[in-house]
Formats: sequence, structure tokens, C-alpha cells
Amino acid sequence: MDALLLPSWEEPFGRALIEAMALEIPVIATNVGGPPEIITDGQEGYLVEPRNARAWAQAIMELARDRKRSHEMGLAGRQRVEEAFTREQHVSCMLDVYRSAL
Repeated sequence: MDALLLPSWEEPFGRALIEAMALEIPVIATNVGGPPEIITDGQEGYLVEPRNARAWAQAIMELARDRKRSHEMGLAGRQRVEEAFTREQHVSCMLDVYRSAL
């Protein structure tokens, strides 16, 4: 896969982004909701306005034209996942939610 596109109009989190990033796949996602908390625009992929076909096409073309940059974004995505989305961090966050509910 050359890239993952997540063109949601509203996206609360974006687990598919994390899964693609773990596989070193650059991502293009909507710039609303959870994706801006997961990726940095221009680093692991691109954040694009929802419903803006021209902006989506431009982001896709940038990845297609610059294969080296696309590969670097994929590597950056993998690094981001390894640093910010570990199993230990997920368990810790879930425990915090349970503690606050108690």
C-alpha cells in the first residue's frame, strides 16, 4: 500500500491511522477530530480539510511524486507509533479511565 487515506468528515480517533503508521505507510487524514492528535502535518503524512477534493488530490500527488519523502513519512510514522502508542501506554490510559469512573 502506498498510502492510507482517511477522509472522514468527523473522526473521533483514527485507529486505522496508527495501524498504517505501524506498517510504515504514510497517511493522509482529515484535519478534524482525532487525526491531528495522532499525526503532525508534513511529518508522518498530511492533514487535509474534509470535503476539499482539490486539497486531497494535491496531498495524494505529493506522495506519489516524491517517493523518497513518502518513504521518510512512513518511517516517521513507525517511530511515532513506537514512541506514543505502545501497549503499556494504552493499558495505562485505560486504567486511568477506569480509576476516574470509580
